Amino acid sequence: MTAAPSRTSWPVIGLLYLCGLSASLQIGIIPPLAGTLIAEQGLSLEQVGWATSLINFMGVPLSLAAGGLAMRIGLKRAMVGGLILMAAGEALALLAHTPLAFLGARLICGLGYLMIVIIVPTLKLLSAAPRHRAMAMGLWGTFIPFGIALGTWLGSHLGGIAPTLLVASLAPIALAGLAFLLITDRTPARPATGRNSPYAPLGDPVALLFSIGFGCYSASTLGRLAFLPLFLHDEAGFNAATAGTIASILGLTTAAGSLLVGWAGGRGLRFVPAVSVPLVLMTVASFGVFQPALVDGGMAIIMTSAIISIAVGGAVGAAAFGHVPAIARSPQNIAAANGMVATFGNLGSVVGPPATAALISLLGWPGASLAGALFSGASLGLMLLSALLAARRTVADGDAPQRA
Repeated sequence: MTAAPSRTSWPVIGLLYLCGLSASLQIGIIPPLAGTLIAEQGLSLEQVGWATSLINFMGVPLSLAAGGLAMRIGLKRAMVGGLILMAAGEALALLAHTPLAFLGARLICGLGYLMIVIIVPTLKLLSAAPRHRAMAMGLWGTFIPFGIALGTWLGSHLGGIAPTLLVASLAPIALAGLAFLLITDRTPARPATGRNSPYAPLGDPVALLFSIGFGCYSASTLGRLAFLPLFLHDEAGFNAATAGTIASILGLTTAAGSLLVGWAGGRGLRFVPAVSVPLVLMTVASFGVFQPALVDGGMAIIMTSAIISIAVGGAVGAAAFGHVPAIARSPQNIAAANGMVATFGNLGSVVGPPATAALISLLGWPGASLAGALFSGASLGLMLLSALLAARRTVADGDAPQRA
């Protein structure tokens, strides 16, 4: 593996970020095309939902394997391959004439998306100078909300399925060419074995607890965002378009938290306070969001709580991605550790909304507040326990004690 650079090439960091945007916009392009897909492609409403979720669904069973594969074939080669897979998937979706063919094309796109979301943060960590890693990962923490917003805009303004899918296909191809020319591959030169195996994080309780904690954070965030538009519509009286717009804008506020913790991390902010403060705020603020009793005269409390609970979530994501090298324990393990974190993050995204729905059915809307608080509280406990175990690692295991 090439040595960590003493200087950060911000154009390369920017190019890697654009690769992430080209992946996350693939999620955002489908919802605004839902009506057209139903009318022209013959998809059912449920199939439109699958067309959106297949992008993330592949991450649950395959993230760790994708991280190991990337280390075998090379990070740069795997990333370029992921971009090409995304482009191919959208091109096939453009040519699809049946719902099944369209969903199959989206599945291919999802495989490319999976490679990007695992490899890009790995390359960012290995390409940035150590003093700039926190800021680079803070920037990375914004790629999902910005990319989804960009995809939603494209789907709404490009004039239909064909031009939207064409742009969604051409963007990754262009970025693949630039990545091939400009990005240095920083993959270990020899296959790793033993503790440095790409699959070593599976047997590490520190990495496992951290990853489950990240999954709980994802469950809290996605559960809250999934039901906020419905709450604003049913209880606060907003029309569907306005409720959706409010939720989308609130989702973008996660970028502020990501950039803030990236800036602070570059100035010495450590992992434990970087996740503890936001997760405590998320837990407390959750109880102020889904409260029908506050709708009449207390909307300011509801909206302030929603802004706090969602915006600070970006700080948790950025801090978590920036902490991956610490749980990986060696550069050879970073891709696999990112894959493991992504696995539980995707699992949390899958589990969070239905678990939140179950508590809403049981307790009414306050059940959504309770679900968000339980998930974010569990995330805090698991991440702190992971940090405690990491700090107790001894030199007998080949590690110096870690500062959290």
